[in-house]
Amino acid sequence: MSAKAESKVVHKLKKVLINLNRPIILHPGGLEISDKLKKQISIERAEQILKGNFDKVTDTEVMIYLSSASMAAPLSQEYFNIYLYCFQKTMKKISIEVPPDLLEVKNLTDYEEQLMKELKCWIWNKSVKGFKPTIKL
Repeated sequence: MSAKAESKVVHKLKKVLINLNRPIILHPGGLEISDKLKKQISIERAEQILKGNFDKVTDTEVMIYLSSASMAAPLSQEYFNIYLYCFQKTMKKISIEVPPDLLEVKNLTDYEEQLMKELKCWIWNKSVKGFKPTIKL
């Protein structure tokens, strides 16, 4: 294997290690995360890696961050909709029935989609800032 090809493999492997091992970001003062949600985040991160997405935050991570942020202050309507959207997707994935009287958010507006994209970017940057994989390559 050439040095250039080996360098690309090492770079991808580092990205995989970072994505799988980076911390879960909570709003300061946030509550503990259940083992079931931690497991779901690991599963979603692995699924993203298999799709070639090495640097994206999962919807479950957005849900957890917004949930912890809501403990500090009420969420705006847009962030509340993003939270419900991610909550419904996550609960479906982990086979927990969403109460029928809970407001259903089937789609986000373009503005909410943009807010979620920006939040995912912010969470990603926060989770990898200063993070180094513990395995030396």
